[in-house]
Amino acid sequence: MDKRSIRQAVLVGREQISPAERIRMSEQITEMVRRQEAYRAAEDILCFVSYGSEVVTDDLIEQALREEKRVYVPSVTDAGSGAMEFVRITGLQELAEGYKGIREPVSGDVYAPDCTRQALMILPGVAFDRQGHRIGYGGGFYDRYLERIHKICPMKTIAIGFQIQIVDWIEPGEYDMPYDVLITEREEITPDGKDHPGSV
Repeated sequence: MDKRSIRQAVLVGREQISPAERIRMSEQITEMVRRQEAYRAAEDILCFVSYGSEVVTDDLIEQALREEKRVYVPSVTDAGSGAMEFVRITGLQELAEGYKGIREPVSGDVYAPDCTRQALMILPGVAFDRQGHRIGYGGGFYDRYLERIHKICPMKTIAIGFQIQIVDWIEPGEYDMPYDVLITEREEITPDGKDHPGSV
């Protein structure tokens, strides 16, 4: 299937997950992320703010703040060109409805890459394969951002999603940025094929 067909099919399946089950699986994913060495070592966490039927990230953000990590979340600066920045928050109360109804920071310091600090990005996605490819919502926001940041200071990326979002193959585009690790409620997947069961 092409990316549009994959996106539509996966979103239909994801929407069928009940709210209670979504919360339960999101808690499992959060704990698996927090066990990752890349997370433990990170001083700066760049994390998406969940929307709709996505993996719920509120608890992950709050955990990172309690661990005194600097937390940055997305703010769309130019929807037409797929541009965004990550802005520092100190609590979820600093978010308000923004682009397409997604919660965004009202104000705060924009993330400035610092190669002396360990940084980690938590990536969203609609669909993922086991080779490191992902499909977003079609805006290209994260691929553009990562391409720009990687030229200054490459950072680790952990994609998170539900098991139902894994597909056999996604044809990568010229500008698509692969993830380093994918975590679902059932397993940890690395693009080199060395998968590790991760039930909690």
